[in-house]
Amino acid sequence: MTIIDTTGDGYQDGTLACCARVVDLFGDPLVQSDVAEIAMTIYLLSSPGFSGGVRAAVADFSAVDVTVGDVLYDELQTGDPWTEDDDGYNFLHVIDVGSHAAFAAVGTYLVEYTFTPTSGQVIIVRFKVTIH
Repeated sequence: MTIIDTTGDGYQDGTLACCARVVDLFGDPLVQSDVAEIAMTIYLLSSPGFSGGVRAAVADFSAVDVTVGDVLYDELQTGDPWTEDDDGYNFLHVIDVGSHAAFAAVGTYLVEYTFTPTSGQVIIVRFKVTIH
C-alpha cells in the first residue's frame, strides 16, 4: 500500500477541491485505466495529526464512490488550482456539499481517498485539512 499525504485549509460549511499528483510504486502518474475504483471518506479528527487520536467519519461521507473518469486525468494538468510545481496534477475532486455539509464544524479533518488499482496494491491519498 502506498500513502500520499498533503495538507490544506478550508472554510466551515464550504466545499473543498482536493488536488494531487497520484503515482504508482514506480513514480509513474496513474491514468484512468490503472484504477478500478476510488472511494472517499471524510473524518473529523480529535487531534491534528494524520494518525493518532480518534477519527470519526462524517455522516454521509463514508466510503463514497467517486467516478474515476470524473477525477483522474490521463495527462498531467497545470494551472489553478495546482501550485506545487510545473509538472502538474492528475487528480482533482471537488467535494459535493450540495445535499450534506462535509465540514460543519471548525476543526481538523482528514479526507481520505482509497484508489483500488486494476492490478497491484491499494493507494491511499489523504488530505489533512484545517477548517476555519
